[in-house]
Amino acid sequence: MTTVQDAPGRPVVLGARVLRAERRRATKSQSRRFPSPSSPPSATPPRQYVNNSAAETDGTVDPATLRRRDRLALRCVARRVSRLRSSPRDGSEPQFTLRKCGLVRRSSENVRLRVVDGTGYAEGVVHCGSIHGCAVCAAKIRGRRSEIYGASAGRWLDAGNTLIMVTLTFPHDMGMRLDPLWDLVSDGAGRVTSSVRWRKLKLELGGEVWYRRAIEQTYGDNGWHPHCHMLIYIRGDGGDGAVVLQKIEAHFKAEWAKWITGQGYRLPSNEHGVKVEACHSGGEAGEYIVKTQEGRGVGNEIVRADLKTGRKNSRTPFELLRDFSRTGDKSLLVLWWEFEQASKGRRAITQSQGLGAVLGETEVTDQELADEEAGGIDAAELPGETWAQVCARELEAQVFEAVAAGGLAAVNDVLAANGCGLAHAPPLTERGS
Repeated sequence: MTTVQDAPGRPVVLGARVLRAERRRATKSQSRRFPSPSSPPSATPPRQYVNNSAAETDGTVDPATLRRRDRLALRCVARRVSRLRSSPRDGSEPQFTLRKCGLVRRSSENVRLRVVDGTGYAEGVVHCGSIHGCAVCAAKIRGRRSEIYGASAGRWLDAGNTLIMVTLTFPHDMGMRLDPLWDLVSDGAGRVTSSVRWRKLKLELGGEVWYRRAIEQTYGDNGWHPHCHMLIYIRGDGGDGAVVLQKIEAHFKAEWAKWITGQGYRLPSNEHGVKVEACHSGGEAGEYIVKTQEGRGVGNEIVRADLKTGRKNSRTPFELLRDFSRTGDKSLLVLWWEFEQASKGRRAITQSQGLGAVLGETEVTDQELADEEAGGIDAAELPGETWAQVCARELEAQVFEAVAAGGLAAVNDVLAANGCGLAHAPPLTERGS
């Protein structure tokens, strides 16, 4: 008889024959459902997976525009393949999922194309507000939160306080399902910041200690890889800086190893399982770093998963979706569906109660950030049926760039070239503009 770990906290006793059968089934399932990132695409991409909104490379276009094209293209692909459906919110209003994001109008009014700071966008359409699954909403939400968290971190450090970053990870294997692994990291991060040992450590550090954390997902040679980024806010200097770091590191290494092994997983690496770093510069912490891929700013490291790329053979969920759209490899779509279901209803960022008030941050929901209008001026209006054609042909990026570059005339050139109805001039305001 052999004891195996069926799921965290659930040991199962198997006979030898049953165990061999389970191993054969797991091996077959693993090869079918969890492909290696280095495996070749299964087929030439079908035409319906080719996206018209974005060129993969264009040396004449600035990086910010290329990134925006990429986000819009990813949303177009996700609208086609998403398995999440709309459901009532609080029994009254419809909750628009990714399938409706940027497509459905808020009312019967026309869709307005506006231009702000040389960038075009559509006003009058709904946003799904998904920080996990929508590349467009994620960019808005994470970008704004990066600014908020970066500014508050700068004020915190400039006031003579301490800020420490902690990264938590653990050993994992190909074939492990994402949902329980996500629970493992999320529950474990909560446990290490609520244990008796944590409360004692807080007293040693002066008593006023808070945290903010985010769980990030990548997929690589060993399957799904959830890990946690955490910021520890300490009022004052906490004493000697080196000693504070040692205390924080000792606590997290001991408690994290206890949690992971207690759930039936291997002991985390002493080198990589827990990583502790101090932020020393208030200026660096306060920068609104939202354009780099490295994620080195304090606020950025916590929130900008939409900008990150996986390391070595590891890929973020958005990279899995992008590679599916370029290759048509259905195995990548299976992984996207798994991530989509596992992320449903989960909060991307959690924190100590009252931390926002301590840092002087204004509370705002993800949906409010996604719905936030950028301002600017009206440049064109599209009837509902014309906007539906734009979305069906996946022309949002072309339309937005056209309205920013040449206004109404340029937009109608794009629409006419693609067999869509035409836009018209926006109505005059009281000021005649």
